[in-house]
Amino acid sequence: MPKPAGSLGSKPSGGGGGGGSRSKKELKRADDEIERYHVIDKTIDSLAKQYSRLSAEKDAAFGKGRLKYIEQENKLLQQQYQAEKERLAEVESYYAKDRGAIEAYGAIID
Repeated sequence: MPKPAGSLGSKPSGGGGGGGSRSKKELKRADDEIERYHVIDKTIDSLAKQYSRLSAEKDAAFGKGRLKYIEQENKLLQQQYQAEKERLAEVESYYAKDRGAIEAYGAIID
C-alpha cells in the first residue's frame, strides 16, 4: 500500500530550483547588507531591556533606595543615547557609500 505524501518514510519532493552560482564575494556582500546595523541594534535592544528591568525595580523601591535606581536609569539612558548616536553615524556613513555607488551608475540624488 503506498504511503501518503509527507508521511514518514516518504522521499522529499526535491524542488528548490537552481540557486545560481553566486561567488563567495557576492554572498559576503549580501550578508553585509543584511548585517549592517546588527551589532549596534543588539546593543540598543540590550540597553532597552536593562532599562525596562531597572524601571520595574525602581517602581518597587522607596526613599533613598529609589534614588539609586534613578541614577542607574540615568546612566543607562546616557549609554543608550551614545549607542543611538553611533547608529546614526553608521546610517550616515552607509548612506554616503550607497549614494556614491548609485551615482556611479549615473543616477542623480538630491
